[in-house]
Amino acid sequence: MKLLEMTGGGTSRVIDAGPPQPQADEVIIQTARSAICGSEMKAYRGAGIAGGNSGHEAVGTVVELGAGVTSLRVGQRVGVSAVVGCGDCAQCARGRYTWCKAAKSRSRMHAEQFAIHARCCSILPDDLPWEPATLLTGDGMGVPWHTAKKIDRADIETIVVMGLGPIGLGNVLLQAHLGRRVIGVDLVDYRVDLARQLGADVSIKADDSLIDRIMR
Repeated sequence: MKLLEMTGGGTSRVIDAGPPQPQADEVIIQTARSAICGSEMKAYRGAGIAGGNSGHEAVGTVVELGAGVTSLRVGQRVGVSAVVGCGDCAQCARGRYTWCKAAKSRSRMHAEQFAIHARCCSILPDDLPWEPATLLTGDGMGVPWHTAKKIDRADIETIVVMGLGPIGLGNVLLQAHLGRRVIGVDLVDYRVDLARQLGADVSIKADDSLIDRIMR
């Protein structure tokens, strides 16, 4: 099996690795797409990760079931959460695995295959392309979705998004879809332009007059 190894110092290479073996309640995923998160840059540019990588936003097809898995079947297309909770606490019951006190994170998804707990998998529609599926089930739209749920109030008509990286742009896209007036702010020209394309009513390059311009 081929796997990406982050060797550090801004370098990486593809290495051969043994195929993953499913533990009880786990499944093996044949990777279709694996996105690079900004949080991975520390390992990539720094000391690296010997024998692996910090990939944690992936989608793919179930190819093997571990003992005890009944919620999935071989051949299903899934997106995955990189965090697995205990499955028994109140937070897990609400699907908030990252808030579970016993939560554990999983990575090494920049590979041909990876193992993940079945509870971390979300079944994807057959007609959903892999690229948008990666955004929808990963941080690109997952974080904006949770943001939208926290500010689900009818009296909020205008949203200011400070910083138009991938998560910020996801917030622009979702808040515009919800019908709110969206103001996007960033220091980088192309991000300011992209926010406008994704639905921002106003997209501003930050400078000393920023507050006055937002309040107009």
